[in-house]
Amino acid sequence: MDPYADDLVRARVRRAFDDVAVRAAATAPGLGAGHRRTRSSLAPLGAAVALAAATGLVGAVLVHRGGPSHTHGTTAAPATTATPRPTPSPTPAALVPRVSGEAVSADLHGGVLVFGGEAMRGGNLLDPQSVLVNETWRWDGHWTQLHPLDAPSPRTGALMVADPAHGQVLLFGGEEPDLSSGNPSLELSDTWTWDGTTWTPRHPRHHPDYAGFDTPATYDAGTGQVMLLVDNSNVWTWNGSDWVEHLTAKGPNVAGAAMMAWDPATRSVILADLDLPPEAPHAGPCCDTGGNLPTVERTWAWKGEAWVLFHPGQQAGLRTNYGVAAYLAADPSGGLLAVFPQGGKAGPAAPTLRHWDGHTWSDVSNADAPWNTDGLVVTSDGRLLSLDLGTSNTGDHPVEEYSGGHWTAAG
Repeated sequence: MDPYADDLVRARVRRAFDDVAVRAAATAPGLGAGHRRTRSSLAPLGAAVALAAATGLVGAVLVHRGGPSHTHGTTAAPATTATPRPTPSPTPAALVPRVSGEAVSADLHGGVLVFGGEAMRGGNLLDPQSVLVNETWRWDGHWTQLHPLDAPSPRTGALMVADPAHGQVLLFGGEEPDLSSGNPSLELSDTWTWDGTTWTPRHPRHHPDYAGFDTPATYDAGTGQVMLLVDNSNVWTWNGSDWVEHLTAKGPNVAGAAMMAWDPATRSVILADLDLPPEAPHAGPCCDTGGNLPTVERTWAWKGEAWVLFHPGQQAGLRTNYGVAAYLAADPSGGLLAVFPQGGKAGPAAPTLRHWDGHTWSDVSNADAPWNTDGLVVTSDGRLLSLDLGTSNTGDHPVEEYSGGHWTAAG
């Protein structure tokens, strides 16, 4: 098996504080190509912003949870207008549990890389406050905090994908508080790369306006490029120095949950989504007669320049598992594995597992599956790992490996 072909192939979706929920685009008002999702957990910072500005807080930003929802502006601020980059945050005794928003990817040198997110103060899930961090951590059998000379600003929801063709890990976008205006969230469109030692800001001529949280992203081993599906239907790829937009005549129109991964068996990127097809019946500007977007669950393949629609006997299960997180990654035994954690931070429950064999989806036994998944990663040596970064308050943050249809503790 080509280890690079099985590099990071997971779709990052949003996780809320009290449940592991997908923020479906279909539920947001003003659904459209230019719509930006509301990050309700980043409420008005109020006193926290004043405190951060007064004390010159860098490396971590205090975020108060609760309060009214706010809608982001439709134009993302470029990297040059973002809050000045802080120095790396102080070293904690151990990896602080993450509430949400951390970026996870394979590390090109083996193991797993984790950046940023909202860290729980004191490791207490019930604490209404969290700290936005820009820490970089590596897991290679145990957790180690790295101390690069430079780093992206503290943020949540950034996309991070291993890019073996260019010898780097790519990080793009996400959201951070805007301390200058008090806006609860500044949408970022900056690009960074990790070379195993430090982060380097990149300055491409082109880039997507914004991407984060539930934006599907993966490495396309067929083209040797990182791929994003932005604004429900727009494909962007990273060629090592610039972002390229691919205009397609037809393809998905994501109107709900979505997950995307490279499939070594079909040599294509597979997208499973809740889709709003052009032929869907409408009653009014948005909804069917039942008041819902008439979404259809579909499976697509990206062949480098165009989408191909599959017609499998069974779909991935995004509709039956609607409202929970969805992760997709290459199964070391072949095909793809989809994991739907049913409990996570809201309470333990057995997850749902589905398998893609290149033609259709089928159920997989969950007898020994981890009950919480905060990241599903295929390492550079082909191991499929599930990370628990939030619900464990013991500091161990269990990492489990999937092989031969069974999950075992990874080391």
